[in-house]
Amino acid sequence: MQYLLTEEEMQAIRVDRDHLREAVFGDKLDVLVQHIACTMIETAPPRSTVWTGTSTPAYPKDRPHGCIHYRDPQTGNRTADYCDGCPVSDICRRYKEWSK
Repeated sequence: MQYLLTEEEMQAIRVDRDHLREAVFGDKLDVLVQHIACTMIETAPPRSTVWTGTSTPAYPKDRPHGCIHYRDPQTGNRTADYCDGCPVSDICRRYKEWSK
């Protein structure tokens, strides 16, 4: 049996789901995810490596990946352009931006 929802019903489900996430995790998870992405260096080989056509990965692991939602206080620029290669993208609750 298949159920079709109206836009209003789907929006109500999304709002309820977002409220539940916020009640369970709150801002603490966002702060933790941002801290990991902006300060910690991945020491193991990345799960998905984007190659530049050479033998070196496109995302060097000698620096933290960064987060598209966090701006560097000194320059005002985002610390990352995309979520590709982010070590915590699977648990991040914020919207994602992927390269093409």
